[in-house]
Amino acid sequence: MARRSDRAPARAPAWFRATWTARTLALAVALAAVCAVACAPGDGGEGEREGGDGEREAEAGPRGRFKPARPQAAELAVDDGTHEALERLRSIGYVGGSVADSRGGVTRYDPALAQDGLNFYTSGHGPEAVLMDMDGTVLHRWRRAFDEVWPGSPDRDLLGATWWRRAHLYDDGGILAIFEGLGIVRLDRDSRVLWAESNGAHHDLDVAADGTIRVLTRVARRDHPAFPGTPILEDFLTFLDPDGAETRRVSLVDAFLRSGFRSFVDGRRHREGDIFHTNTVHVLDGRLAARSSAFGRGNVLTSMNGLGVVAVLDVETGTIVWARRQPPLGQHDPQIVDGDRLLYFDNREGSGASVVREIDPLTGTEHWSYRGTVERPFYSRYCGAVQRLPNGGTLVTESDSGRAFEVLPSGAIVWEFYNPHRAGAADELIATISDMQRIERRRAGWLER
Repeated sequence: MARRSDRAPARAPAWFRATWTARTLALAVALAAVCAVACAPGDGGEGEREGGDGEREAEAGPRGRFKPARPQAAELAVDDGTHEALERLRSIGYVGGSVADSRGGVTRYDPALAQDGLNFYTSGHGPEAVLMDMDGTVLHRWRRAFDEVWPGSPDRDLLGATWWRRAHLYDDGGILAIFEGLGIVRLDRDSRVLWAESNGAHHDLDVAADGTIRVLTRVARRDHPAFPGTPILEDFLTFLDPDGAETRRVSLVDAFLRSGFRSFVDGRRHREGDIFHTNTVHVLDGRLAARSSAFGRGNVLTSMNGLGVVAVLDVETGTIVWARRQPPLGQHDPQIVDGDRLLYFDNREGSGASVVREIDPLTGTEHWSYRGTVERPFYSRYCGAVQRLPNGGTLVTESDSGRAFEVLPSGAIVWEFYNPHRAGAADELIATISDMQRIERRRAGWLER
C-alpha cells in the first residue's frame, strides 16, 4: 500500500483567522488548523465547545491533553480538600511533560464477571494507541509523531497534533488514527506510515467490511448560503477507499437544510465557529428499521454536540431522516444496542455528574442508566465513550478523569483502569482517555506471528 499524501494540513484562510472578536480569538487561532484542538474546555454554554481554549502552546517539549486527577476511591476517605481545589483546575487544557504513575493501571478486575478480551485505547499523553490485556499488561503500542507524518507543518504546535483522538485496529495489526481536526493516518503494526490524508478528520470513524472508511471531516468557510458572511466549520461525513482516497463527502449542514429538521440549523444562524461539533459515526445494521424506516441498514447515526441533537443520516440521499434533541446538552457516542435501544454518554456539562443512558430512541423511555456514587463519582465534562459488551455489561470511557470501567446492569463495577500517565509538578494531572474498546482476543492473532 503506497503512502498517498505527504502534504501538510491546509490552514484556514487569513480572513477566517482575522475576523473574530477578542472573546473568540483563541478559537479562531485553533480553527486556523481546522479546529485542531480536541476536547479543550469550552464556554460552559450550550453543549461543549471543544476547541475554545486550546490554541498554540509555546512551551517546548512533549505535550498532550491532561485534566486534574480525581482521587481514586481509596483516597477519597482521607481527602483533605485537594480534590475540590483540583476541580477548579479543570479548565487546564494541556501541560508539558508526562510520566507513568504507579497509581495507574487496572485497579479492579473480577474475571468471573467481566467480559474477557483485550483493551485498545488512545491516550492524551501523546500520539499513541495501546493494546493491553485485562490485567493491564501492555501487549503492543503504536506511535507516530505529527512531524513524522507531515514534516515541517506549522500546525505541529497545535493540541490536535500532540495526540490521537481516536483509532481503529485492523485484524492485521495495523491501525487508523485521527490527529484531531488535522488529518488521518494509516500505520502498519510496526507504526510505519502507509498513507496519510490531511482532510480535517476529527472525532470518529468507521471501517466497513470491504475496507471503506467513513470519517468525520470539517472545512472552515464563510460562504455557506445558510450563514452568509459568517465564519463556520462545516462538518462532513467523508468516505475514503482503503488506500485513503476520498470517494465522496456529505455535508451535514446541507443534510439538515434539505430535511424536515431544518429548524435545528436555523436556530444556529447567530452562531459562529464550530456550530455542529459532530462527534459520532455509528453505521446502523437495520434491526430497528421494522419500527422506523429511518433506521435502515447503512444509514449513519451521528451526534451534533453543538446542537444537542442525535440524528440519522440517509447516506444515499444525503438527508437527515430522523433527529432527536437530547437535553441536557453534551452527548457523545450514541449507538443502537440490543437491536432497538439508544445507548449514549450524557456528559451533563457543568453539572458535575455524567450519566450513561439507554433509552428507546422513538419514545424517549429510559430503560437503564448508570450514575456515579459519592464513593465512585462519575463525570467527564468533555469527550466520553461507551461500548455494550456481549455479557450485557457496558465499557465506559470517563475521558477527563483518565478512567475506563466496565459496569454491569446492576451497577456493579467489575473492571476499572486509570491512565498511568501523569503530568504537573506533583503529578496532579492525568492524561485523557478519549476512547477505549474491548476487542476479542482472536483479533490480536497477529501478535503471535
